[in-house]
Amino acid sequence: MKQTGRTLDDILGSIGKRSPDIPGSTASILAGLMGLSMAKMAILVSNHPINDPCLRAALEKIDRLSCDLLQAAEQDRSNFLNYMEVLRERCAVEGKQADVSAVREAESGATAQPLDAARLIVEALEHLNEKSSLVDHSVASDLHAGAAILNASFTGIMMAVKINLEPDRMADMRQHTAGKRAELAGRRDTAFAALKRAAAQQGFQY
Repeated sequence: MKQTGRTLDDILGSIGKRSPDIPGSTASILAGLMGLSMAKMAILVSNHPINDPCLRAALEKIDRLSCDLLQAAEQDRSNFLNYMEVLRERCAVEGKQADVSAVREAESGATAQPLDAARLIVEALEHLNEKSSLVDHSVASDLHAGAAILNASFTGIMMAVKINLEPDRMADMRQHTAGKRAELAGRRDTAFAALKRAAAQQGFQY
């Protein structure tokens, strides 16, 4: 079942158990979607002409990012479930070790998707920074709260990536993605610092 077809109770129950069927990376992506929705609400509620092209473009990008993040969450969960299946099938069968190449392939898939989701989260933070001036003071707290959730989402995703990359068998992927991970972290830091300054001008502190 798609995540959008599940109740919040079901999602929370699927995360908070010993053997979750929603991994931490997917949970972080779903949290980011909630943050982005809060920011969208703040822009919608602000006082703009209904046909303002700047407003329309801002909302269209949020909708695109939301759609892409939801697809990323679905694929991330699918990759995680595949990884768990590989481990179940190949690990400790009559004392034999797992097929390292199969595990590595599944692990790679479970790492690449969160990295792409992290990129989308960074794009969202950059977009909110660019559009924060569109938001009225009365709802600015919602935009910045949404941005704070997106920032936490990025952190959770990157923690999941880090733990996936720690095994020795992932050394080449760890090296291959080092530049991308550093770039995303730098862009996140820049966008979030600017959002914090914008919030301070409105009298809010992260």
